[in-house]
Amino acid sequence: MAATDPQWVYLRTGLMPPLELNSAAAERLIDTVPMHYIIVEENSDLDSPWPFGIYRRYTSSLIAGNPNLWKCVWRGPEDRVRIYERLHSQ
Repeated sequence: MAATDPQWVYLRTGLMPPLELNSAAAERLIDTVPMHYIIVEENSDLDSPWPFGIYRRYTSSLIAGNPNLWKCVWRGPEDRVRIYERLHSQ
């Protein structure tokens, strides 16, 4: 699982998602682990203070750079949070 707040994911699961801005490199890293979902806070301000804007840069880059690999499977209230499922590897 990857998320816009990887520390929270790490504390809850012991897993650390990759932090890579290059979408192709991020997909290569994801290929090395059994990752099936990514949680994205869609309405985060990219310029907001640490850590929210910074993490959103990683997740939005991954989704935007590989749209054929991710499908939105859940949207939260007011579309603030989305969960994307990874469809297949490259």
